Amino acid sequence: MNKKFALVSLLLLGVIFFSQVYSVESFDLWWHLKSAEVILKSGLPTTDIFSATTPQIHWFPFEWLGEIFFYLFYLFGGINLLILVKASLAATTWFLILQALDKQKIALPLSFLLAAAGFYLTLSSWPLRPLIFSFFFFALFSVLLFNYRPFHYLLPLIILAWANIHPSFYLGFLLLTLFYFGEWLNRSHSESKVPGKALITRYGWLLAGCFLASFIHPRPQEILVYPLKLLSSEKFMGGISEWQPAPFASEPFFYLAVLPVLLVALGRVKKIGWQRVLPLLVFGGYAFTAVRHIPLFAIIAALNLPLAFGDFFEGEGRRPFSHLAYCGGVLILAAALFNVRAKAGTLGVKSGLFPEQAVRFIEKIKLEGPMYNAYDWGGYLIWRLYPGTKTFIDGRNSSEKMFLLDRRLREAYDGYQNILDNYRINYILTNSTYFDSGRIFPLVEALFNDARWSLIYQDETALLFLKNIPANEKFIRENKIDKSRIYRQVIAEAKDRLTYDPNLPVAYFSLGKAYLQLNDLPRARKNLAKALEMRPDFRPAQELLELVNRWRRPVSQPVVPD
Repeated sequence: MNKKFALVSLLLLGVIFFSQVYSVESFDLWWHLKSAEVILKSGLPTTDIFSATTPQIHWFPFEWLGEIFFYLFYLFGGINLLILVKASLAATTWFLILQALDKQKIALPLSFLLAAAGFYLTLSSWPLRPLIFSFFFFALFSVLLFNYRPFHYLLPLIILAWANIHPSFYLGFLLLTLFYFGEWLNRSHSESKVPGKALITRYGWLLAGCFLASFIHPRPQEILVYPLKLLSSEKFMGGISEWQPAPFASEPFFYLAVLPVLLVALGRVKKIGWQRVLPLLVFGGYAFTAVRHIPLFAIIAALNLPLAFGDFFEGEGRRPFSHLAYCGGVLILAAALFNVRAKAGTLGVKSGLFPEQAVRFIEKIKLEGPMYNAYDWGGYLIWRLYPGTKTFIDGRNSSEKMFLLDRRLREAYDGYQNILDNYRINYILTNSTYFDSGRIFPLVEALFNDARWSLIYQDETALLFLKNIPANEKFIRENKIDKSRIYRQVIAEAKDRLTYDPNLPVAYFSLGKAYLQLNDLPRARKNLAKALEMRPDFRPAQELLELVNRWRRPVSQPVVPD
């Protein structure tokens, strides 16, 4: 390893590692840890042991081995060790790519530039979940497939580990098929040293080996079907943000880069080969369909594009290209650090994201369920309250029916109270706004006006409502608080959302509604005006601002806008 490569690697990996060291924000981490704890104590479950609403439904933790790894790291070093392991895995993934490019004799400035650009696309794609192992295995599989043909016999071993750690191992099958189909296309357009029969035989043996390796699994009859079953549910997938196309405002770099990349790949197909262009085209297309696919495209592009541009760095008079590439890479890494400046370098659990104090309150007064909980908190509540209390809904997505019922409840559709009654819900633990937009939960506004529910706990993170029934009379008498405090929490949550993303007109609208409820008309006007400034066609904000402007003095009672 020469000094230049060592310095470039140190810079790239140092930035990657530092950018991924931040306090826990993943809602799903907690149920993964509890799942591993149960597996190590009692073996692999076959039914939904964590849910109060679907206890008999078939459920299997397909990420069981990744969960066990996470749990063992947690036992050894706590949350902080898990964060450091995640950051190390992200850095290792990109080091594999940089090392593979160096072995292919790709000019270091170009490798550095495209590795930095690829990492930038994955900056927010490393949640503290077994999913991160999937990105690592995808990169390792790609590196061996594209750059180390003599080691293709190791691909089934990667599938073996991958299939037991995360169900996205099917990406390996897709990548293998695209690669060998590209090899066949290359042969059909030019003379090849590899006979067609030998090429097909090699692919067949590898595909069979990978397929058989995926069956070395506790539930081999299910592991191949599960990803297809999950992805085929449009109603279910439509409610998860990471399976939606990336908004241009949040991923402008991707949208500005992907089309030129694909056009360049097609234009240089004779130089780099169809076995590299086809994966670029397919995973580039996938990246347009879902945020979760962007890292896959970034890895494929960083591995294959340098071959398309390599001749720009060969021969005399190419030093300006090298300088530009180094400068571009440094600027991209600087932009990455700028984007994570507010959270990078922190450890522990992000303050205010999980209902820690509310759970302590529930445990202190020995409140009994059944419970309705906010979807995003389900995993944390499994970690803290299982087996004494089970969840209404959580991020394991084991039941599409409950996913749709939860949406009806959060949106307070007609009949929402019937759902609560049907499941005999005794208390409701929720936040007040959506994490992505800052919009107030319609359920929270409905409970504000619903005399059947009392507010018995509130902090800047959580609201706890208890049903007004004789069995709860003592709890309510001792803990009941004014429901107007709901809107103090709305203000706290909306401000927190705007700290991380100031371009949320709905969050300003929520602030306006909350200040109106608290009779603070000047702040209500200011925030409603801000929402309209950002989105002039925001009709609810227009109507509410007109209503506020007609008032000359604060009202005496809180007002609930229609």
